[in-house]
Amino acid sequence: MRRGMTCQLFAVCFDASQPLRLARFWSGILGWEMADDPHDGVALLPSDDTGFRIRFLPTQERKVGQNRMHFDLTSTSLETSSRRWPGR
Repeated sequence: MRRGMTCQLFAVCFDASQPLRLARFWSGILGWEMADDPHDGVALLPSDDTGFRIRFLPTQERKVGQNRMHFDLTSTSLETSSRRWPGR
């Protein structure tokens, strides 16, 4: 068996017309800390052992279709998740 270089997921990146607004929303939902990104965006740093960050990077491109990615979230506590979820 041939062994190659190992890889590790460092970040999931999203282009956004309003990266700070999206980062604030997801920071509140996930409870992750916001940090400056070296590419003028905003990064969310995990507060657990997730192992990767989420980055929102500025773009001038207009959205032309539905998002092709979404988050499937779970919680061990209904009370905790309802406190974090806006509008609930």
